[in-house]
Amino acid sequence: MASLGTSEIFSLRTQTWREGPMLPTDFDLCAAAQLDETFLIVGGVDVDSYQMDSIIEFDQINYEWIFRSQKLSTPRITPGAIALPRGFVQC
Repeated sequence: MASLGTSEIFSLRTQTWREGPMLPTDFDLCAAAQLDETFLIVGGVDVDSYQMDSIIEFDQINYEWIFRSQKLSTPRITPGAIALPRGFVQC
């Protein structure tokens, strides 16, 4: 399994991809969701194939990915994630 530490950003306006900021760790088999004005990456596996309980948020002001202090209640591999009303994400 190949874990990635890179990100790409797609512009709806120009219909093109560009290189995004590096992720804070290499991982794979995660889920992503847009929540309000930000994006979250949840769960997955790290380079040693350990299931992750982390939540990583895209900081648009500083243009970087950061670990949130909150964690998933249970580590998850290949989770699904969807944004719900009132600022919730369901995994």
